[in-house]
Amino acid sequence: MSKPDVILFLSANPVDTRPLGVDQEAAAVRAALRGAKLRSRFRFEHRCAVDVTELRRALLETQPRFVHFSGHGEPKGIMIVGPHGRSMTANGEGLAALFAATGTAIECVVLNACFSARQAKAIGKKVRYVIGMKSVVYDPDAIAFAEGFYDAIGTGQETASAYAVAVASVHIGNKKAARIPSLSTNPDLAAPKPAKAKPRGRRRAARAATAGTAAPAAGPVMVINSGSGGVAYGEGSGAGGAGSVVLGHGGVISLGRSLRAAAGALSARDRARLLRSGLSRIRSADHE
Repeated sequence: MSKPDVILFLSANPVDTRPLGVDQEAAAVRAALRGAKLRSRFRFEHRCAVDVTELRRALLETQPRFVHFSGHGEPKGIMIVGPHGRSMTANGEGLAALFAATGTAIECVVLNACFSARQAKAIGKKVRYVIGMKSVVYDPDAIAFAEGFYDAIGTGQETASAYAVAVASVHIGNKKAARIPSLSTNPDLAAPKPAKAKPRGRRRAARAATAGTAAPAAGPVMVINSGSGGVAYGEGSGAGGAGSVVLGHGGVISLGRSLRAAAGALSARDRARLLRSGLSRIRSADHE
């Protein structure tokens, strides 16, 4: 069995800075992962009052896939704990060098701190995905962003999709705050594959296909029509990849490259569900 992906949550609130809700943010992320569909695929590690030594040791020890920082920031860098508990600025170039030197396979760094977008660009030279904040970010919005991001990661969403979910979560409560997050992407760096459930048998494979909702892909589409709605199954290279699925009202579970294959993938229970939902006809169509 493969080792779970580590989400390393780092927080700092030096004694000479304004108190922040870093503990509430950590609790929100922990709760999101604890309730996630793929929770067994992740391990949450929290280090608080982080200084340079603790940061270095945490990276070496945990070998994280995600690094999340919660705390204060300024244009020159994020603020970690320095001598005598007072603030110390860690700049993006130094952080990028540390991430590279520790040999960790980091896919994404989240800097949930004010004015951290500039540091995100520097770190982006070494890490494929880096999220920063373009201006001041307040606790409620920072927590909403983190919670939405890891809710999505916990269901197997890729980093860019999880970022979109997080921004939308902030937008619901504060439209202006939704413009603050920024995602830097370095396509030259390969990202580790996201955690996915390993299906066994037709029923498990069908359930795994519904881990996320995706737009229908280009190419042939099978449409299952029922009395009050339908479910479209797309094939090709669209947003969800080959065999991506868009669920309708019935929650019907099936996946295949042809109508025959899709019907064959349905379990007896799901076929019964189709009949109960008032299935009228199954047809094949071309998606424009």
